[in-house]
Amino acid sequence: MDYGIYLIDIHFEITVCNFNKRLVVVALEILEQGGVGRAYAQVIDHASGEEFRPFFNGYISTEAHIVTDIWKGYLPLKSEYPNIE
Repeated sequence: MDYGIYLIDIHFEITVCNFNKRLVVVALEILEQGGVGRAYAQVIDHASGEEFRPFFNGYISTEAHIVTDIWKGYLPLKSEYPNIE
């Protein structure tokens, strides 16, 4: 089995949640036929563009359609990820 990391390049939903007093950024690939494909999560120190950038660069294609939880920390990524909502 291949457990490598793949860039998500179709439709992607992202949110930041508090888990055991730690911030976690979570990404879900939403499949065209419905349902969820791959999922990624990473603990972050604070919700900001600089904290999100390595996560985005590692898991999300710059061409992906990205739906967020409207947190302002995503705004600095808009120039690299033009399809972010």
